[in-house]
Amino acid sequence: MSDFGVGEGTDESRRGVETGEPPEGGATPPASPLATPLAMPSTLPPGPPSAAAVVADGPAEGDAGTPPLDPAGWATAATPTRAAVPGYLVRWGIPSSVLGLGVFIAALVVGVALYVLGVIPNASAAQFTTNVLGYGALFGVVVLVVRMRGSGSLRKDLGLSIRWVDLALGLGAALVAKAIAVFFASVAQRLAGDTPVQGNLTLDSDTFWIVLNALLFACLLGPFVEEVFFRGMVLRGIRNRVLRTSPGAVDAAGFARNVDRLRLANTVAIIVSAAVFAALHLYESSSWASALALGGSTFFLGLINARLAVSTGRLGAGIVAHIVFNASSVLLLLALG
Repeated sequence: MSDFGVGEGTDESRRGVETGEPPEGGATPPASPLATPLAMPSTLPPGPPSAAAVVADGPAEGDAGTPPLDPAGWATAATPTRAAVPGYLVRWGIPSSVLGLGVFIAALVVGVALYVLGVIPNASAAQFTTNVLGYGALFGVVVLVVRMRGSGSLRKDLGLSIRWVDLALGLGAALVAKAIAVFFASVAQRLAGDTPVQGNLTLDSDTFWIVLNALLFACLLGPFVEEVFFRGMVLRGIRNRVLRTSPGAVDAAGFARNVDRLRLANTVAIIVSAAVFAALHLYESSSWASALALGGSTFFLGLINARLAVSTGRLGAGIVAHIVFNASSVLLLLALG
């Protein structure tokens, strides 16, 4: 998966790993739990083999000519144990995800405070300001972390790319996620005796604010930024931490030693990232019933999109699914007036 470069690192980092020399333009970063799959030896271990080298070593039986690794380091179905964690230049992980969440929440608090204090008296303008501050801060942290502690490329580090097939995958995922959302809404309605209000989006009578808040942020920018952060940084940070901190989980080159450990790392990353994604949306709930409906729907949307990110190595399908999922809700609100 050429678009999911955390498993392969930059050309400079790979040359440095193979020769024992630091990458061009800087010294070798100090060893840390996030910086290396194992404790750094006096001489850097060889990096993951190239596709050509893997093929030369012999592909799995019945899969002649197919490298066991996709270009990003995820294992293929034929040889599920050959998956690598990022090279030592990719040093972001769970702490960076925590930083992003903290900055995002702080930005939301500032936006709400501006409205409560009367600095921004219009509710729609306050919602727009909160969106700009929150999503702007979150995406800014992601870009800053990738540039300072990664390869500098969102495509390589986070898998930010899209292919035509992702449109179909995303549409199918959105339909499944929406069906699950309807189920949770119906359960909450039965328990509460009333239709729970989901989300904090309010539609203004002014078309200008509808375009900015409902269409621009709720349907486009919001889903994009959330997928980049949760299915890009959070998912990969958790997965790599599980592999790196498990004794014997990876060999000296950073490859997973067994399929069970790799599956565990992927499963933990998918579930935890989806849970964090759902928890961050609960502030939009106004009652326990709406929390059940909103929490259940966002958790399963997170699970589905995380599974797509692991399977394809790209964020494209998840972004499409998230956009369609949100847009269907917005269109329903517009239709109901």
